[in-house]
Amino acid sequence: PGVQTTSDWSSALYVRGSTPDQNLLMLDGITVYNPYHLGGIFSTFNADAIKEADFRAGGFPARYGGRMGAILNIINREGNTEKVSGSGNISLISSKALLEGPLPKWRNIKGSWMISGRRTYFDKIIEQFTSEEFPYYFYDYQVKINTDIGDNNRLTYSRFYGRDILTFGFSDSESGDDGNRRQSDFNINWPWGNKTNGFTWRWIATPNIIVKTFLAR
Repeated sequence: PGVQTTSDWSSALYVRGSTPDQNLLMLDGITVYNPYHLGGIFSTFNADAIKEADFRAGGFPARYGGRMGAILNIINREGNTEKVSGSGNISLISSKALLEGPLPKWRNIKGSWMISGRRTYFDKIIEQFTSEEFPYYFYDYQVKINTDIGDNNRLTYSRFYGRDILTFGFSDSESGDDGNRRQSDFNINWPWGNKTNGFTWRWIATPNIIVKTFLAR
């Protein structure tokens, strides 16, 4: 209740009358400032890689101050600790794949990993039928590695990288009053997207005390 979208062509959320930029969106605790592809049609987050989503439309803690809309924290999957497995999906616009598995065990160290990726290939299809290059495509990938050192320490590395690539240009020439031809060129080379890296150390000091250190950029 209280959550709306503007249309079927946008994944932006309007929560209780606030604008999308008043929402705080995080991936594994790291702030993602523009979580959209193609101007909002596609979400930055790959649903296959998501473990859970924590959404709060109000009453969130003071550490999230400055946000008037909502808090959405996406938690990525931690990977399969038993065996290597994967999945994939192909659609008319894009394809995506996910691979996960356990880390090699060494003494009292064990863990798991997960990697997923996605890319549109509509530009490649267009190029097969025309001599012109399609000016736009996007891609992203997510990586998460968990390492358990003994029973009380866990190290987690999380990375996300996503890019939208827009390349467009044309040229024109015309004759001036002096009889000379003038050449005019117009080019757009506009990459944009998100890149996050996060490192977490969780230490169970006592059964009642858990210390968590988090570094992100």
